[in-house]
Amino acid sequence: MVCTVMLIISNLYKSFGEKPLFRDFNLELKDKQSLCIMGSSGCGKTTLLNIIMGLEPYESGSVLKDAQKISAVFQEDRLIEGLTAYRNIALVKKNEDCELIKSIASKLELSNFLLQKAGALSGGQKRRLSIARALYYDGELMIFDEAFKGLDKELKGKVLLYVKESTADRQCIFVSHDESENEVFRCKQIVL
Repeated sequence: MVCTVMLIISNLYKSFGEKPLFRDFNLELKDKQSLCIMGSSGCGKTTLLNIIMGLEPYESGSVLKDAQKISAVFQEDRLIEGLTAYRNIALVKKNEDCELIKSIASKLELSNFLLQKAGALSGGQKRRLSIARALYYDGELMIFDEAFKGLDKELKGKVLLYVKESTADRQCIFVSHDESENEVFRCKQIVL
């Protein structure tokens, strides 16, 4: 699937109570251009992602995006712990593709855990399961909010390369505190 997605944020204003978080914030991403958002805790990175996804209201400005289908890996795993890892991946599409699920799971070293309940998985396995679900959903816009935290160095390197390969024809937005992640993706970077 070839993707053509634009994202334009114009004069965004968002506050929490009396404190402005974004004032006259502007951003433009063109087709297949990706973005890494860096910044200290509490500076508004996740809030910006939520605004882009339509999950968070804002006071003024505009957010225009072509993407009709958005894949997201949130900071929290947001898994259904009573379902198997396989079911957690499959539930995002009406027509299940067993072979694709198994392929993604294999690349993320989850093959041996597909029949286990998500609640029984380790933190790193849950992270990879969240990533697998987002990749399986195959959004036109892919959002990764600190998606790679908690992975050991060697595994993180493999996961980053697989995500890079899998999203090469997508527009992606990454939030990270780790400069090395942006070195892998080599995308536009902003600091909030």
